[in-house]
Amino acid sequence: VEAPAAAAADGAELPAPPEVGQRLSSEVAADIDARNRRLINYKRVTGYLVWDRDFPRTASMKVKRLDLAEQIRKDRGRHHVVYL
Repeated sequence: VEAPAAAAADGAELPAPPEVGQRLSSEVAADIDARNRRLINYKRVTGYLVWDRDFPRTASMKVKRLDLAEQIRKDRGRHHVVYL
């Protein structure tokens, strides 16, 4: 089953996310590369992890980043990260 495409903030249609273990398409990789060139080094996307569960959230719907990091460490390792 293919996930529906979403709309980006700039109105462009986003492709469906990759499956676990699947590489990004060359079109998506080129788009990330183009956007990365406009960012300072420490804000650039260097890799991704496919996460198939909801993020832990606070009552105000903010992502609980520390809880998410702990879940990733517990359930997955660095070998699951796909580097660009």
